[in-house]
Amino acid sequence: MLLPRLLRVSRIPRRRLSCTANLSTTGPPDLDPAVARAALNQGFETTANMTLIEGYNEKGFIVNDQILKGSVVCFSRLSLLWTPRKFEDIDVTSLCLLPLIQPSIEMLVLGTGEELRRPPAELVKFLNKSGIAIEQMRTIHALETFNVLNQEDRRVAAALLHPSADWD
Repeated sequence: MLLPRLLRVSRIPRRRLSCTANLSTTGPPDLDPAVARAALNQGFETTANMTLIEGYNEKGFIVNDQILKGSVVCFSRLSLLWTPRKFEDIDVTSLCLLPLIQPSIEMLVLGTGEELRRPPAELVKFLNKSGIAIEQMRTIHALETFNVLNQEDRRVAAALLHPSADWD
């Protein structure tokens, strides 16, 4: 079965630090206040609202424990269903909202399905003119790349074409 294999692919640990813990002198018995303060000073941040693409199945993508049916466009803290069903449907109009997103996106990771395919030249030109770099790769690699860049707090978006054509 394909699903269990795909779910293992993208297991990025979610770092969470409770904001409700009393960090002064008392706290949960297993939480040392000095360690907690050091973690805060090192810039640990919550990923509670961050988009995490966990994999996909025959119906759609698993994003933050929810199944989104079909293809998706994901941002740092937002995921949207995306109209294209096949690679030939990807064009400037299918991604025209990307330059409007604020804060601006520095990179689009384009998942092209089962095969690596080159996006249309007019799409690349449109995105580059808007200051957005584009990296195309197979969808399974694109979702992993998006997760890593998003965890690094980069201004990244992913447009992921579902690898299967039968996800009605």
